[in-house]
Amino acid sequence: VLRARDIRGVLVCPQPHPHTLLSLNFGDLSAVSFGYTVTSPLLHLVTSHHYAAIRLVLGELRARGYCRIGYAIPNSHNERLENNYMAGYLLEQRDWPADQRLDPFVGEPRLGPFRQWLRTERPDAVVTTHYVFTEMIDALRIKVPQKLGVAIISLADNVRAYAGVDEDSQEVGRVAAGLLASLVERGEKGIPERPQRVLVRGVWCEGATLRPRPA
Repeated sequence: VLRARDIRGVLVCPQPHPHTLLSLNFGDLSAVSFGYTVTSPLLHLVTSHHYAAIRLVLGELRARGYCRIGYAIPNSHNERLENNYMAGYLLEQRDWPADQRLDPFVGEPRLGPFRQWLRTERPDAVVTTHYVFTEMIDALRIKVPQKLGVAIISLADNVRAYAGVDEDSQEVGRVAAGLLASLVERGEKGIPERPQRVLVRGVWCEGATLRPRPA
């Protein structure tokens, strides 16, 4: 179909599962993928700057006086992002006092284990990538932000009640389309020998789930 329609460039969307192997022959195609879910072949990719996003969130929380900042993510989501959020979280903790370094919650988002993690780690704020954790916080009747601050690293386009980072998916798409167009113009086809990674920084968004910065 691609040959018949003389399609010379393709954008490969994020796949449902991490470590996806694609059998499509890219020999006659210029290609750019979104995110890290395609393990083979290794194509040029454009994605949000996840490592910078988690460090931005943690900096905002520390500026608001939060000391015991927890991090919660489903294990499958962590794999989809090549542990970039986790890397930033653990690196930031290195500079915190020892009694403020919490073990992250990485696993299946179930209410029982998550509640036990909250009791064990005693965070005063939780950073997460997934709204299932905010639903569990609501189910546990924890007042936000009075008892627990909550920040979302990758805010959904239609949800602006939470504080966190807007990854600006439209900008990611614009950058990916521009990169693909340049590949097509230069006639660069097939699997690249040295794949490029273009990271697009997100922007901080205020929300009612954190206490405000001090004046």
